[in-house]
Amino acid sequence: MFLMTQCKRLAKPLGLMIAGVIGLFAMPAIAADAGTELHDLSAKALEGKTIAFLPMTLGAPLMDTWEYVIRSEVLHNHMKYTVHDPAWNSVADAQAFEGLIADHPDVIIAQNLNVQLLVKQIKAAQAAGIYVIQLSMMSNALSDGYVGGDWIDQGLETGRQIVKDCGKDSGRSGKVVILQGELTAAQNVYMVDGLMKEFAKDPTIKVVSSQATNWEATKAYDITTAVLQQHPDVCAIFGPYDIMTIGGAEAVKKAGLQGKVIVYSNGGGYREGCDAVKAGLIDKYLDWEAWNQGREVVVMAKALMMSGEKPGSHSVASYSTWFWVTKDNIDHARCSDIPKDGKPY
Repeated sequence: MFLMTQCKRLAKPLGLMIAGVIGLFAMPAIAADAGTELHDLSAKALEGKTIAFLPMTLGAPLMDTWEYVIRSEVLHNHMKYTVHDPAWNSVADAQAFEGLIADHPDVIIAQNLNVQLLVKQIKAAQAAGIYVIQLSMMSNALSDGYVGGDWIDQGLETGRQIVKDCGKDSGRSGKVVILQGELTAAQNVYMVDGLMKEFAKDPTIKVVSSQATNWEATKAYDITTAVLQQHPDVCAIFGPYDIMTIGGAEAVKKAGLQGKVIVYSNGGGYREGCDAVKAGLIDKYLDWEAWNQGREVVVMAKALMMSGEKPGSHSVASYSTWFWVTKDNIDHARCSDIPKDGKPY
């Protein structure tokens, strides 16, 4: 009698336990179905689609890094890829964009040499059913997406650093040199605006030179050389692009002021920028990781195509994280080169 009672008591829990075990074995089948469905949805939305990249130029470390990563990601996802090089020429840039509209890729990843350029073309591409994503350099027209630095935030942060290092409590001259890139380029416009907002908070900060270099290292060298002859007590030099700023830093070194003049810049964390930090040419380097931006812009392109939403119906942004790199933490920076053979990963 006791044994039968115990068996009755165990029957229900045992049945539940068996049902639970069966349920556990059944779960992967459900998950597998969902996984297959998502895989098929992605393949249907992306396979055979075309992504076109229109950089400001090729042959420069930053643009070449973006191009390599974008090309690798696109081909890895079984899509087609095309790239056009306007070689810093605004007319060629606009013409190339108009040619792309005629070719009708599914997504155009574009950079704008200045904020006015490509406004008309971006709207025309969206009207033609083409998604447009702006990479790093935005225009005055909202595209479907933006991937790149938050230049306003980075300008304010750099301004705070310079005020801290050169302002009223630093015991230094407060004299600052700004090596601008292209005066109407988005990165330049917003970063310089942020700098000036922070400088306005400390009357001891004096901008003794703010000239355009058109992103050229040689021009940055010449400007810096001339300014240092007039103001050998300059406290800081800032340039919004590391390759260009290295020219100014070389002028500081030539004048025997390395270590006395603090050089600030930013860049994508490729080898040339990191090497400049190691050599003491750039003292404070704001790294926003071009490799990650290349991946992010393709992720955004894929998400837009999978969404099925009409181009021009919305605008999203992915602002890159950044961190300061100095000689003290350079070993932790993620500096990397693209392969010499240029073959996609």
